[in-house]
Amino acid sequence: MNDAVRECFFIVPDEGDAHVLLVQEGTSWTLPHVSLAGSSSWQSTSPVNKAANDTLGIRGTTRRCVSPDMDPGSPVREMVYVVENHSATWTVPATARWVGMTDLALLSLATPGMVRVLGEWFAWVNAEDKSLRVPWYEAGWMKQAGAWMVQQLAMLDSKPTGPVEQICSWQRSCVMRLPTTHGTVYFKAVPAVLGSEVAISVLLDHEYPGMVAEVIAVDNDRRWMLMRDMGPRTLDSVPGLEQWKAAVRAYAQLQVGWVDATRRFAMAGCPSRGLLQLVESVDRLLMDTVAMRPGEPDGLSIKQIHALHYRGRALKIAAHRLGTLRLPTSMDHGDFWAGQIVVGRTNPVFIDWSDASISHPFFSMAFFSDDEEMRPYLGDVPEASRQMRDAYLEPWTVYEPWDILTQAWSIGCSLAPLSTALLYHDRILPGMEVKWEMEKMIPYFLRSVLRHQGEALPTLGMADYETQAESFDGDQPAPGTSEGAAELRWQLGTEQFNRPH
Repeated sequence: MNDAVRECFFIVPDEGDAHVLLVQEGTSWTLPHVSLAGSSSWQSTSPVNKAANDTLGIRGTTRRCVSPDMDPGSPVREMVYVVENHSATWTVPATARWVGMTDLALLSLATPGMVRVLGEWFAWVNAEDKSLRVPWYEAGWMKQAGAWMVQQLAMLDSKPTGPVEQICSWQRSCVMRLPTTHGTVYFKAVPAVLGSEVAISVLLDHEYPGMVAEVIAVDNDRRWMLMRDMGPRTLDSVPGLEQWKAAVRAYAQLQVGWVDATRRFAMAGCPSRGLLQLVESVDRLLMDTVAMRPGEPDGLSIKQIHALHYRGRALKIAAHRLGTLRLPTSMDHGDFWAGQIVVGRTNPVFIDWSDASISHPFFSMAFFSDDEEMRPYLGDVPEASRQMRDAYLEPWTVYEPWDILTQAWSIGCSLAPLSTALLYHDRILPGMEVKWEMEKMIPYFLRSVLRHQGEALPTLGMADYETQAESFDGDQPAPGTSEGAAELRWQLGTEQFNRPH
């Protein structure tokens, strides 16, 4: 499938979501659509909104992506978005008509995938249980959010100098950007399952100004934040290691400082996900074969699942060993990588605290311990992960000597993807209505466990597990059957506030 060119289809509902717009092409009816060049993640809305507005002559914003691949057999990826029309004077094109759910059976639709997608859309609109639905997926929400932004700016003696630009919309967040008389600001709304981000962000900004995004307004009940633009560049666009090393060293210094502040973070709602919780949850995760998606292109193979079962005891031993060291708990960012670090004028700025928890601090460093993860951004810089390790560990020498810290680094970074898989399994996915958006994350991070856990085993003196691990190393997905690390990081990076994707 050619991902460099996508066909973008638009579900444009009427007021009340009772009908959608279909256009006639030959003898068939189809959703309005347009070809888009260039690749972007499915939750990025700026190109979608522009394409919909240019194609239909509307003023629209994206509510949600209904399908990232409407007809999997098509030579071009067909993506379907629900677009809300904010233009009151727009008229329906002569070749189009409004179609309700009962009308679909009477029409000849262009593809079987379109029949399926529209059926799913009407079922979703009319669902009785909407307890997990994020508000920004509903009609009318964007107008409310925009009005709140303007109101908050007026209280700060500021006003917009241009239109609101929607950056992304998915269940994890809705992010918008707005130019103002006092610089660009960013709006972010988060779901209930990640609602602690608001209070954590406020606390961090209050106690560590300039090191995190400046929060200028919040609505705690609706989990809305308004933040200043902290700069145009993130670390993933910076070549060479010097600024990378400086960033992880600064982050380590913050974590050391947070050791005595964990109670305040807990009072702000930051969840605790320490080593004990990891040990107690491993078996439950590894027994959930469905979550590993065997047989799916992005899932684990049966051989990989068996490998994880075999390593279950080794994972617990590794966590126990890490817990015996004199390294205190601190705050773990939860999704810490180069795209979450803004290159500030005087220091790095750390953004997007949606996945933060009180945990083992070294869990934050999984990305920076992995040469494969960093290669798309740093090329073939020799010993990049070792240099990042040394920069990060230096502030932690107040707790343990260097040889112990390097062991802890190896173990902590090998357990980090397991901790993240558990986060999605136990917290994020259960709080999501539309599971497909994030269900591939569990097999992705469990695959990383298989790749990295063997690296920590020699540290533990467990040669038998290391030998067994080698027999599974060759069982990797064929090229193109699952998203690579860089692409997946790029997709998750749509939560960045400093630039659109």
